[in-house]
Amino acid sequence: MLYMPTWGELGSYFELLDTISQLQSKYNLILKMHHNNDAKIPEWVDSANKANLKHVYDGSADQLKLLCAADLIISDFSGAIFDGMYAEKPILLYQAGLKNKIGIQKFDLTAL
Repeated sequence: MLYMPTWGELGSYFELLDTISQLQSKYNLILKMHHNNDAKIPEWVDSANKANLKHVYDGSADQLKLLCAADLIISDFSGAIFDGMYAEKPILLYQAGLKNKIGIQKFDLTAL
């Protein structure tokens, strides 16, 4: 599984960190962070280390190689879902608080 959360108000990383950590005991889980997290939310690195996440990639990682290795994409409001769609991978969207988030960054799930 490849988890690619977006960053900022629409991101799910910190909300799902414990769940992602637990999933890796049963599944091969890869975390690919959004490139904006590296500069704007650098504390994600420490949190990933504390959660003992095994396969962690920052925003500079080759997303295409990670997509090729994945059987399933997990994401939230990230534009990475379109890369997953193009790669013909199944996508699981985590959309907590959807009604409060529509329009924050001009993303409207109902328009897809």
